[in-house]
Amino acid sequence: MPVTRSGSQQGRGRGGRALGRGGPTQRGGRGGRGRGGPTTDQPEDIVNLRTELQRLQAANELLSKELESRPPAPQGAPTLPTTTQFGPTPPALPPAQLDGPANALAGAILDRPLPPHIPSHGAMPNSGTLPSTAVVLNKVANDLLMTSLAPSTLRAYRSAWQQLRQFTFQLVGRDLTMPPISVPLLSQFIASLHQRQIAPASISSKLSAISFIHKLFDLPDPTQSFVIQKLMQAIRKFRVPDDRLPISPFILKSLVDSLQNTTATHYDQALFKAMYLFTYYSMARIGEVAVTSGPQHTLQLSNISLFPSRQTSGPSIIATFQSFKHNSSGRPSSISIQSQPGSRYCPVASLQDYLKLRGNCAGCLFLRSNGRPVSADLFARTLKTSLEHLGLDTHKITPHSFRIGAATWAAMQGVPDSLLRSLGRWSSDAFKHYIRL
Repeated sequence: MPVTRSGSQQGRGRGGRALGRGGPTQRGGRGGRGRGGPTTDQPEDIVNLRTELQRLQAANELLSKELESRPPAPQGAPTLPTTTQFGPTPPALPPAQLDGPANALAGAILDRPLPPHIPSHGAMPNSGTLPSTAVVLNKVANDLLMTSLAPSTLRAYRSAWQQLRQFTFQLVGRDLTMPPISVPLLSQFIASLHQRQIAPASISSKLSAISFIHKLFDLPDPTQSFVIQKLMQAIRKFRVPDDRLPISPFILKSLVDSLQNTTATHYDQALFKAMYLFTYYSMARIGEVAVTSGPQHTLQLSNISLFPSRQTSGPSIIATFQSFKHNSSGRPSSISIQSQPGSRYCPVASLQDYLKLRGNCAGCLFLRSNGRPVSADLFARTLKTSLEHLGLDTHKITPHSFRIGAATWAAMQGVPDSLLRSLGRWSSDAFKHYIRL
């Protein structure tokens, strides 16, 4: 039995055939547009994109033809910055002015002349001769900056840069210390200092010198980088074991005896004999008897008082330390050193013998024959020569071993902790780390 469609269905069917005369299509509603053959309809956004690309391509061709028709740029004309994957290359920084207010102080710290290519953020490039007023003002600024650092700080900063320069020579065979210093190089320098068991506080002091120069030239400070900060944070967690050995009374006498073979003059023999014995019996730090690059606490001749002989004990001396490490109160500290009558190793007699040769001129207590103060470096070298002569360990016995040995000997004799702390001018119980029992 034939099936009869409803009128509405028949109408839609005829409409579909009428729209599809052009041939088979995916969508009958647009078949009439495809009379040229089979087609595949595309979304409208793709058609628009192709149209836009064609328009841009045509515009690019016109621009290329226009640029080709232009004459070449004259020699020395400015060029556009090169584009990289990170964006346009930043323009080169202008050179620092050689007569700028920072250069004199930087040159004093770096201990070398500065080249003209040091970059400086915000500095104007040199443009001929400066007006006379600017020259005068630059000189005033230089003078002010030179007085902004204490002489001891300037010496410490210069020493830090010299150590960095020496490190780069050992590392790569050439000097890489002209600012700015790279973070990788600074990381290696810190690692080498830590490997040599340099105290974290000393490493921080050297970083301060490096930071200061970069701040002078308004350069990015490498010491404030994330890597350097983390390195210092890790280093502070390590407590370097103190393996320095104490100088015992027996070693002290042997050191004094060695001076007959290790010193060239009678004056030097008397000088270092007095220094060895005085340093031990006064529990002195190296900076209290010899000049160092840090804050000056060196004893002066005026700090020594001699008391006349008593019938039994003989003369004594009192050393007054006006300035010393960790002296937050500012009050001086005195220590009495008793004589040892009849002993070749009497600290009072040896100091008297030395003072007869030294004379009464004002200044540091311990002077060389030329009148200059004994430096910490000279004292350390003389001690090392004595130790080598005796065949003792020059790495574990240092100038600080006098202080360690005196504290150890006093503790062995039953000196109370409170008195020992006062005699050694300690501000805390840190003296307990010095006692080797």
